[in-house]
Amino acid sequence: MAKFTAVTWFPRSYIHLYQTFRSIKKIGIIIEDEKMEDDKITFTIKGFKSYPDIFFTQGFSGLHSFTTEVEDSQLEQNSQKYLGDIQHLLIEHILKNCHTVTYKQICEDVMTLDFHLIIQQENISSINSGNSLDLGNHKLVYNPETIYESGTKTLIAGPVDETMLKPLMYHAYNEVASAYILNMMNAMVRLYNEADILLDELNDAKDMKSMKKPMQNMAALVKESSERYGKLKQIQNNFKLKEQHYYGEQFNEMHKKLIDALKVRIGFQKLEADAAYMEVLWGEILDDRIRNINSSLDARLMLHKTENKGWF
Repeated sequence: MAKFTAVTWFPRSYIHLYQTFRSIKKIGIIIEDEKMEDDKITFTIKGFKSYPDIFFTQGFSGLHSFTTEVEDSQLEQNSQKYLGDIQHLLIEHILKNCHTVTYKQICEDVMTLDFHLIIQQENISSINSGNSLDLGNHKLVYNPETIYESGTKTLIAGPVDETMLKPLMYHAYNEVASAYILNMMNAMVRLYNEADILLDELNDAKDMKSMKKPMQNMAALVKESSERYGKLKQIQNNFKLKEQHYYGEQFNEMHKKLIDALKVRIGFQKLEADAAYMEVLWGEILDDRIRNINSSLDARLMLHKTENKGWF
């Protein structure tokens, strides 16, 4: 058997722990062993699809993890299926019933969910792709070139050791948060290009009727940009709090080897640098572009109104 831990992240705070904890009985799945601590909540999910018990953790930063045991044959196929099933579980059961605003933002593609999978299994010889690090009785396999990609995997071969999840969860945080920022950058590029298209449509508009669709599209663009920018502001504080939490941890020598190999400290530095850059890019380029187009829209709207009244 292999142990799978699917990890995802989106910006949260301590109050969201309470929101989830108070609503978990409404998610339509059997829940046992609920526990709320200062910085996390945990519970066991029973009977979801064909999986044995799934152990769920939601941390204060928004890091969500789902751990279960899976047959270690057809590892790649099983891992992709597990990530898809967990995404459905999180969105359609937990978020839909516990965090309705977040659920709507995901459904509207305002907020994305990226995943990282930690695989622990006994058979060392079956894992041979990617960079590797020998850790005595264990072997780490990872790919440092996929930090901005969703669905990446980190593998630990050897006797299953629950304590290894402690440093690996910080690596998973860096992975999914980096993918989140890349999605934000892609969204910014898309919104900027959509703004240019809207400007062309406004310039081509001959009357009030032909302005209706560009005005509706502009309203939707402004709404999405505002919501995404709000998330961008949230994640900067989130990164700092998570990094402080990391530096307050105590790690053993094997944990330190994992941390060094996976460049966890550098990962935090990259997150803060990328988020700061994105805030400037969003605030000084995209927002300015949208404001200028809005001004053009207001001027053209006023022109058409005055023409209809016969003032010119």
